[in-house]
Amino acid sequence: MAWTERYVRADAAGSGDGTTDTNSGANGAFTLAEAITHSATNTGIRYNVKGASGTFANAGTSRTFNGVGLTTAPNWWRGYNTVIGDLDNVADGAFPSITFTGTANMVASGAHQIFTSLNISGANTSGSQLSVSGGNIVIDRIRVENTGANALSVAIGVSGNGVRISNSWFKATSSATRVVNVNAGATELKGCTWEGGGIGLDIASTCVAYKSIARDNGSHGINLNSTNSMTIIDCTIYSAGGDGIRITTVPGPISAITNCEITDSSGYGINNNTGTNTNVVSRYGNTFYNNGSGPENGFGDSPSLNQLTESGAPFTNAASGDFSLVTASVSKTTGLPGKSENLGTTSYADRGAVQHPDPAGGSIAFPVARAI
Repeated sequence: MAWTERYVRADAAGSGDGTTDTNSGANGAFTLAEAITHSATNTGIRYNVKGASGTFANAGTSRTFNGVGLTTAPNWWRGYNTVIGDLDNVADGAFPSITFTGTANMVASGAHQIFTSLNISGANTSGSQLSVSGGNIVIDRIRVENTGANALSVAIGVSGNGVRISNSWFKATSSATRVVNVNAGATELKGCTWEGGGIGLDIASTCVAYKSIARDNGSHGINLNSTNSMTIIDCTIYSAGGDGIRITTVPGPISAITNCEITDSSGYGINNNTGTNTNVVSRYGNTFYNNGSGPENGFGDSPSLNQLTESGAPFTNAASGDFSLVTASVSKTTGLPGKSENLGTTSYADRGAVQHPDPAGGSIAFPVARAI
């Protein structure tokens, strides 16, 4: 589609119409607050948010992005640094910083919005630092950190329907009950990392987690707590303080955990804690290493198909955030998931490592554990 371009700067003087990337004058860039107000009555706008203009510091004021776009004309909040579009294909760059203090947070409540290349941080002790309640929202390459020391200090909470999140990083403190909370609607997480907190990814609604990484979560890496269908595919779950994946509610049909690498959990790799032993969820091609209580528990006569065990630590340097598979790992040598794991042309070089091919045939690794 043909976007209508508008510009947003941290140093904007205000009262501009947003049509130029200058910080003052009648045609000057919007402030963030002005851009949000503009989006409430306009669609098909690409709001270019400039990182080099400074930090978008909101102090104790929450920002609610409530403008509703259209299916054919969403509104796009697009971070850039100095030149328009310079972060569009960058996994780790000088993303614009949107900061909050106190209990202030960022809320995406309007449907049909896109958010890309943004840093969002704060210390919210009463809820999610980023709350996504609008439907059909697309999020790509954002980093959200909640430094609040409270059980409610979630990094991102999702309750909108049809929310798609990719290539993004979320972190909470050890005080937080969870890092990512999917509590309503339907959500897809692809190529993401959730770090710290208690439960890494807490699923209470329909959810697909795909090629993502749970790391250093104080409780469970992923907690399945919904009667809806849920799928965990090609994920890495590392160093969970409880179970790598815990099933606490009998999920809906066609739920599966497939081709995951689950290592160094204090509890089980996968623990069915529902008391229902048969056909709770299908498991195929998962590989386990050094899980304190064993690979799996609670499935009775429902077999885990093609289950493998690593003979040694499978990652290059997991403690430093490098989850690429070592050459001798079982996952690497067997080529799971089978059709593309070891092909040079695949966009998925290593399970959960979120690596992408570049034109020269190498790979671009997404920064799985970079602090904001």
